[in-house]
Amino acid sequence: MNIKTVHRGWLILLLSVLTGLACLGLGRFSYGAILPFMKAGLELNYIETGWVTSSIFLGYVLCAFTAGYFVNKFSAKKVIIVFLWVIFLGMIATSLSTGFISAYLSSFFIGIGSGGANVASMGVVSSWFSPRKRGMALGILNAGNGLGIVFSGVAVPMIVTSSIGSGWRISWVLLAILVLAISILNIFFLKSHPSDIGDLPVGHSNESINKNASPKLITSSLHSVYKNPMVWIIGICYFFWGFSYIMFTTFLVDFLIDFGISSLLAGRIFAIAGFISIISGFLWGSISDRLGRLTSLSLVFFLQMLFLLGFSFSGNSSDLMALAILYSITLWGTPAIILASTAEFVNQTQVSSAIGFLTLFFGIGQLVGPIIIGYILNLTSSYAHAFVLSAFSCLLGSLISLILHHYLKKAKLHTAQHIKSGA
Repeated sequence: MNIKTVHRGWLILLLSVLTGLACLGLGRFSYGAILPFMKAGLELNYIETGWVTSSIFLGYVLCAFTAGYFVNKFSAKKVIIVFLWVIFLGMIATSLSTGFISAYLSSFFIGIGSGGANVASMGVVSSWFSPRKRGMALGILNAGNGLGIVFSGVAVPMIVTSSIGSGWRISWVLLAILVLAISILNIFFLKSHPSDIGDLPVGHSNESINKNASPKLITSSLHSVYKNPMVWIIGICYFFWGFSYIMFTTFLVDFLIDFGISSLLAGRIFAIAGFISIISGFLWGSISDRLGRLTSLSLVFFLQMLFLLGFSFSGNSSDLMALAILYSITLWGTPAIILASTAEFVNQTQVSSAIGFLTLFFGIGQLVGPIIIGYILNLTSSYAHAFVLSAFSCLLGSLISLILHHYLKKAKLHTAQHIKSGA
């Protein structure tokens, strides 16, 4: 195939996957692999570990909420590049941390960079793909998260075992170098919108190119995002997922080690789960394109609830590995579906701001999750109660999305009957 026949949007999607790898896969989810060794190296207790982990999410929330404003004021490309550099500096600072305070502050800056770059990147993908392709595209975008888990799950335990005492510091430096390399690729190849090169989105149906959207109109229309009840309800679902998935992405390796599995094997299980999760966003995004967003979202939440409960009651390592694989098949399906749903509830010019607003809910879930889990672990010295709480969070997300689906279906039917009777 001639490279010229490939739509530029696919190349942008590939670059966005790498950006997702940098800001989430390496910037956030690598924490799950590094955390046990960083905790031991800095002599942190479970409560302090929970607070350090939550600092990333605090930075993520604060920045993601305002990222849409920066995208509208400057451009998605500039926002992505600048915040990737923030991640780079935060990782270098984390590698030099000497205790709880320095680890907390440096991790906070990693979170700031992750929030800004990730929200802007999701907005770019939404711009480059038409609604009928958007769920699939956003699902592929989440592959970067899985790649980060794979890399950190394999590399970090190897580095730590070969560099006693300083392995986790070397790991952060290596991740920082990778983030810097990805930022350079964005400088040369990223385009914020298809209109920048006179193109149309992938899967377009003769959409017009809006090259000169008025900043004033965009700014004034942002208020409608915050008043949109559908965005709020989807945001609540996103909160529950943000709270629940922390158990898997952040505490799985420590849980497996606590269970009696070696650190090397625990890292490999984490890596295998991350590798399998690469397809989860694409899989569930594509399913939602056909089955419907909210029906698919409710199903994913329900399955995750079952798997998290399984972790709580499992008694052997084989079961734990099976559960990790099953959960990973659904892992990135939730954000892929939620973000695709959001793009259908707001105007195209509002997508980045809507995603940023939704990320506030998601980030709050991530922020309070590690803190609460840390206190539970300190009180009970067991992960069982924490997994049950996370499963309950998924149950609530499943019920809310299912109720919203039936409400919208009923409202649509009522409107159709009203039009028919009026005719």
